[in-house]
Amino acid sequence: MFRLLGTFDFLDYESTILSPTYKRRAKKLSNYDYLNIYILAPEDFIVSKIIRLSKKDISDIEILLKSSDINLINQIINEVLDRKDLIKNKREGFIKNLKLFKENFYV
Repeated sequence: MFRLLGTFDFLDYESTILSPTYKRRAKKLSNYDYLNIYILAPEDFIVSKIIRLSKKDISDIEILLKSSDINLINQIINEVLDRKDLIKNKREGFIKNLKLFKENFYV
């Protein structure tokens, strides 16, 4: 088995806290000729971490916020909330932590 990038997870879109427009903001890593690897925008990472808000997530958010657009974060949050295909318990977990996120990070 060929294993270039180490461990990875596959996630269903319906269970993932991503905006439908995340692909527009994702950046392609140009280091590879035959692989198409994209990385999420910092704002998309931040919003995706709201559902857990573990110590590690909070630490990551603090770092990412320094170079992020607050207005874009709020736009992405609204796009996630508008998704009709998001699994119910994921939506509920996101909404539950959203208030805490906004209070802690003044977003």
